[in-house]
Amino acid sequence: MINNNDSLGKALGFTLRMYSKKLQEMMEVEKIPLSVDQFILLNIAHNHENDITQVDLANFVGKDKSAVLRHIDYLEQIKLLGRREDVNDRRKKILTLTYKGEEIEQKLTQAVMKGMTKPEVEHFMKTMNLILNNIYVLKNS
Repeated sequence: MINNNDSLGKALGFTLRMYSKKLQEMMEVEKIPLSVDQFILLNIAHNHENDITQVDLANFVGKDKSAVLRHIDYLEQIKLLGRREDVNDRRKKILTLTYKGEEIEQKLTQAVMKGMTKPEVEHFMKTMNLILNNIYVLKNS
């Protein structure tokens, strides 16, 4: 566990490792044929405020577009994700979760977030965004 005296790096690193490990264990137990990276793509597509395209998703996670596209192809193949054409630009493919994809995303996310109230989740997300904004400022200075 982490305590209030631990560094931010230790707390974030430990939490991320445990999150990834627990997701993988839950997916193995539930026989969900996903990697943690594939689940994270599913999670981002589900929770994105606006329509998200394949390119947007690759840029968001900061990974190679072809690698992300392979994951998207797989998620579509196992019927967790679908693609539809953007009405304004037929070259763009908008990603949408299927009913099955939403069920899996919600089940795994709720298991990890168990016991957290909505205000606690909102506070956590606000704090994470503050840290990210600080990182972006440092990156651009």
